[in-house]
Amino acid sequence: MKKKYSVLMLAILIITSLLMGCVPTNKSVDNDDNKEAQNLSVSLGKYAKIDEKEIEDVYGDDAELINLINQFVGYKAPNLTITDLDGNEVNISDFKGENVILEFMGTWCPVCEESVSNIEDYNENYEKAKIISVSLNEEVEDVEKFIEEKNIKNIDYYLANENVEDVYSIRFVPLLFFIDKEQIVQFIMAGDISSDMLQVYSDKAF
Repeated sequence: MKKKYSVLMLAILIITSLLMGCVPTNKSVDNDDNKEAQNLSVSLGKYAKIDEKEIEDVYGDDAELINLINQFVGYKAPNLTITDLDGNEVNISDFKGENVILEFMGTWCPVCEESVSNIEDYNENYEKAKIISVSLNEEVEDVEKFIEEKNIKNIDYYLANENVEDVYSIRFVPLLFFIDKEQIVQFIMAGDISSDMLQVYSDKAF
């Protein structure tokens, strides 16, 4: 009974998130890939901690997300070079030994903007993982202006390099990858997020 209740609550949280929507990036989605994804069931890598059936119950027939989940969850996170706002290059592999939620976002994305306060709340009050945000298709000045206007105190921002969207198959934002201490992707979340959702999936992923 408890498990059924848990799955139901997760489904409600995710459906609420998806209804809020995601914002497309400048990368188009291949229609043939999308048709192929619609025929996929959830099939995770061997290091996944989250049950495949639970993901199927929550995501249903969302082809794009199932395709992403099958591609990454249970596998080692692809290494990637990102740049902090001072111009220093950082590799995803540098975070090995830490639980990290890697958020891909854009200051031009209204859904990302609405989620900022929830991410700050999570970073300040929950210790399972640290959320870091990677801004797509932007300059330092864009992100600094966003930080100032939103009075952001507790989120680390980075700039994406040119190949980020291809390496992580990013076609919409916000998109969050839950990466554990061993650098294994344990979950992917999309759309508007709440502090409660972050905590629920952190408990499952980490």
